[in-house]
Amino acid sequence: MEIDFKSFYMFVRKQWKNLNTKIKEKLDEVGLTSQHVSYLVALATNKNIKIKELNNLVGNDPALTTRVLTTLFSKEFVAKTEESTRKCKLFLTKKGEELMKALEKIFKSLNIKLTKEQMMLLSENLE
Repeated sequence: MEIDFKSFYMFVRKQWKNLNTKIKEKLDEVGLTSQHVSYLVALATNKNIKIKELNNLVGNDPALTTRVLTTLFSKEFVAKTEESTRKCKLFLTKKGEELMKALEKIFKSLNIKLTKEQMMLLSENLE
């Protein structure tokens, strides 16, 4: 089954806009931006990873990663296992985990319905 570009594009655009709007409201409450979400998601998915690994996962330059992490540390959403930047591993704090649960709840509230076949098609086409 082939995905129709126009239908797919409009579907994704509408869902992304809805998701972004709702997530932005939550992020505004805690003083974060959408840029921080990639890092939070990566840390929620990959527990105890090094900064370099995190940077590779989110695909941003090291300077941006440093700035984002500085904010996440200061707001206590992320912590590290030790002070040494080269040796430390990063993880979500309890506060960070609670924020991720709130963001996931927002996503679920949008009630986006995809069949397993549609998910497989999306996965295949995005790789």
